[in-house]
Amino acid sequence: YFDVISQSFDQAIALNINCIRVYGLHPSNSHRKAMDYLKLKGVYVMVGLVDFAHAVHNKSGAYDDATFAHAARLVDEFQAYDNTFCFSVGNEVEYPGNQAAYFYDENKKKVKKDQKTDAELVEETVKLELDVAQAMRSFVRDVKNHIKSQGYRTIPVGMVMQDGAQANWTNQNPDAWQRGLIGTDTIARYY
Repeated sequence: YFDVISQSFDQAIALNINCIRVYGLHPSNSHRKAMDYLKLKGVYVMVGLVDFAHAVHNKSGAYDDATFAHAARLVDEFQAYDNTFCFSVGNEVEYPGNQAAYFYDENKKKVKKDQKTDAELVEETVKLELDVAQAMRSFVRDVKNHIKSQGYRTIPVGMVMQDGAQANWTNQNPDAWQRGLIGTDTIARYY
């Protein structure tokens, strides 16, 4: 497997990239060969601590012990590598103004929840955004506490926000129910 990913590493290194982000890692696997190779090439690594089975649920804000245990095992390994740049506890978990209002039908088509009034959608969306944001902050706190309690070196812990800037929703947004909702800019300040 290393031979396959090292080709990707070499392509990135040829572009003078000095930091990469990895995610979907399994804590039972050793990542030493890849990390040593990247260190030799002068590349730092931003380590994602979640996967599909272990993450804060973006439709409910659910955060459980198994998710933290998965993350802690990855921290325990990656803290030992000098080229671990930071840890990330989430990848685009917050989608301001979208999560509560839409669902995907059997054809995986995005459909608005028509049975809800605009006011109900705003209320449901704000509650969901707050629940998810609180869970993400708890996850960051727990990982930072784990690093400190184990006596590891200080390594930044954060999350990856959604791609693309989304300021607070204004009257320029096409859907009336979205007006007044908080956007990524506000959520980033909250974190």
